[in-house]
Amino acid sequence: FIVFLRPHVVSGSMGWNLLINFYMLNIVLAVFNMIPIPPLDGSRILRLFLPFEWKLRWDQLENWGLMLVMGFVYFGGTEFFIRPAINGAFHFVNWLIQVLPVSGA
Repeated sequence: FIVFLRPHVVSGSMGWNLLINFYMLNIVLAVFNMIPIPPLDGSRILRLFLPFEWKLRWDQLENWGLMLVMGFVYFGGTEFFIRPAINGAFHFVNWLIQVLPVSGA
């Protein structure tokens, strides 16, 4: 979406800054949602690859999921695991924006 707006929005304007902030927030939330802790979507993907015996135990973690997420954030899991993933996602999307052709208006 940013690729298509790039020629029409002035860089540094309030609209551009708002767009960039929404873009950054979206990437942070997407990466955070992929953490494999039971209430988040990453756990659903991990569950697909678990053996049947482990799935039953994994499903029992759902009751403790919110506490696990809070503990993950409180004890610095975001610093060591999430920040590198977010930086990688930012670099990839920025590279994609630079590489994709933009039709001039």
